[in-house]
This record gives sequence, C-alpha cells and structure tokens, in this order.
Amino acid sequence: MRDRGRGFDPVAVPGDRRGIADSIVDRMRRSGGTARVHSVVGEGTEVELHMPVTEPTQPSTMDGAGAGR
Repeated sequence: MRDRGRGFDPVAVPGDRRGIADSIVDRMRRSGGTARVHSVVGEGTEVELHMPVTEPTQPSTMDGAGAGR
C-alpha cells in the first residue's frame, strides 16, 4: 500500500503514538509475517506486508469417523 501524502519520520513518532507499530507491525509478527513502514516527510508512506502462505488443514472430527459430515 502506498500513498503520496505528507509522509512522516518514523523515528520521530512519540512513544504514546504507536498506532502503526502496534496495530500493524506487531500483529503481523504475532501471525508469522512481517510489516515494514517506509515513510519520508514530503514524499508519502509505503507499508509492505509479507505473510507466508500455508496449506489448509483438513477438518477434524472428535471420533475420527464421518469426515465431511
């Protein structure tokens, strides 16, 4: 995702303003992915997200019988 807005200096973000860091970067990390924020004052912001793709698992049943019911 990229915009051409005002941009910001990620290093200068005050400690109490953790929106992107907490809501995007940390959540992606907890889920096994990564998020990188590239922003330059006057040039805009780009957020790069990467999430590994895994094969879906087969649904399980309690007794192991009747798959697909």
